[in-house]
Amino acid sequence: MMEPNTKKRKCRSMKEKKALLKNYDSLPKGLKQEEAAKELDLKCPSLIDLLQQRKKIETAGPSSSKKQRSGKAQAIEETLLKSVKRCRQKNISVGRPLLMLKAEEYTVQLGDSSFKATDGWFTRFKKCEDLVTLCDIACPGGDPGQAEQCRFQL
Repeated sequence: MMEPNTKKRKCRSMKEKKALLKNYDSLPKGLKQEEAAKELDLKCPSLIDLLQQRKKIETAGPSSSKKQRSGKAQAIEETLLKSVKRCRQKNISVGRPLLMLKAEEYTVQLGDSSFKATDGWFTRFKKCEDLVTLCDIACPGGDPGQAEQCRFQL
């Protein structure tokens, strides 16, 4: 009787996939895919799948998630992320209350009446965009009503 396959399927994050593609690119050019897969400690079909999805993987955000997903209100999230990046370039700290308030403002500007900036949405937004260093330092108390009193402008 055959022994069951003890090696389990490994699901890799986008960061791991990007690193594997980078390592693949650094291999000698004349290397066959089978040999390259062995060098990268992959099975050949896994390497082929990785190479076929190269464009999708490279354009994916910095997320550590396993699949590239977008939120319900993609336009609002993209606008908010641009604002966060502008603030970070200017070394301005922004927190949860202010960002949630700005998300509500962008909702009105973009005409999306179905969107509501909730704590759950914000937690998922931070996770998807890898905003792990983001903390509630812009407005003391964490009350979205106090966010208007903060001097930081997005």
